[in-house]
Amino acid sequence: MGGSQTARDMLKGAIDNHRTDYQINSDNTRGSSIDAVSAKGETINGVYGSTVTYDLNINTDQLNKFIAGTSQALNPLTMGYDMTTLHEISHIYNNLDDQDVIYGAPGPNEKVINTIRRELDASGQFTRPFGQRESYSPMDVLYKGKLYNLTPFERAPAVMGGDFNKINVKKNLFMLTPNTK
Repeated sequence: MGGSQTARDMLKGAIDNHRTDYQINSDNTRGSSIDAVSAKGETINGVYGSTVTYDLNINTDQLNKFIAGTSQALNPLTMGYDMTTLHEISHIYNNLDDQDVIYGAPGPNEKVINTIRRELDASGQFTRPFGQRESYSPMDVLYKGKLYNLTPFERAPAVMGGDFNKINVKKNLFMLTPNTK
């Protein structure tokens, strides 16, 4: 079976966890995220415990910008709907946080998603690589006179440095999205 064993195991585990409920929303006024919204005590299979409901928000405008902003060499699904949903579920399933302070560090949660990307690349089912997200936090870069967020998906010095005099948009792996600050 191709694809990603890590993704299959995580989704199956999240679905099989009867102490976790997900309500899925698409609120484009906030980023994609997952937050606990309620908890209730109940008995399941004769065992009393707490069931937590999570609001899983998928910002479709944000994801469409991620998809549109992938370089020509990078698989546009690397930050698409499925990978972003897996990223958010991984926060709860794996109890992991993001690293959103230091440029150049993917953080604990993104490392799990990078494992899924590696497995997808190794499956040979895709013509373009998913790459490895090398930084959770993007870098602000000026490109063609406009400010963008650059997210590197490889450790090439030109990409990590945001040097568009040296980046090859047809060969290097990165995502470039409009800066919304």
